[in-house]
Amino acid sequence: MFVEFANSPTYGGSQTELSAVRRGICAWSDITALFAQLFPASFGGFPVFPALFPGSNVLFAQHVTFQPFPNNNAIITGVSPVNSYSWAEVEIEYKTIPYQQSSTGGSILTRRGSATGEFMTLPNLRLEWATGTKAVKNPELFAGKMIGMESWTITRHRVANPLNKALFRGLRGKVNDTQFEEFPAETLLFMGADYQQTLSYQGDDSWQVDLHFVSRNIDGETSLGWNHFFNSEVEPPAWDRLQLKGGEKIYRTGNFNLLY
Repeated sequence: MFVEFANSPTYGGSQTELSAVRRGICAWSDITALFAQLFPASFGGFPVFPALFPGSNVLFAQHVTFQPFPNNNAIITGVSPVNSYSWAEVEIEYKTIPYQQSSTGGSILTRRGSATGEFMTLPNLRLEWATGTKAVKNPELFAGKMIGMESWTITRHRVANPLNKALFRGLRGKVNDTQFEEFPAETLLFMGADYQQTLSYQGDDSWQVDLHFVSRNIDGETSLGWNHFFNSEVEPPAWDRLQLKGGEKIYRTGNFNLLY
């Protein structure tokens, strides 16, 4: 369809872009087909990238011109209401598309948190009133205690492809084995990740990854985390580490540093 001249292509550029020009010929009857090859129509309502310069992943077709080939410009009559020719001289211009800065600017990492909490019901076995007879006589009376928590999201911008989704799935539901960010060991629960891929005209196929955590803070004690529960069977009643028979933790630990 397109036959390139011997002195083609040529290259140019500046601080902000790279360009290339290919020159050659094609049959006049192939103009429409070549144009469609360079600039495909949208598919399913989504735009389709222009054709790439051969061997490049950053140079995209930007402009094309067709004109009668000087050495074969005999007019073919009676075929079309406009002049038609045997051959067309073709010039295709390729360029890098200017980078469109995202709403996050040059950010590579964003952190955001919001305070929340959970109500935990304490067994009335060891509850008593501060005055009077002290003993709690109503067996249906329980005390609810608010446990301070924080929803914490770390957003990583422009994460290189391929994305290690298996890592997110493997750490989901685990707590930090050592201090991570500002959170002591076992006080931060990894809830999972949201991820979105962005494709650009420059060939960028990076990801934006939102890492979701929930921290747990019991009465401001940094040593009490997700594996601690209220123990009413000791004297005095206190928060204690709870585990499965055999010593396995309720919440297993993981290396959250791998998320970076």
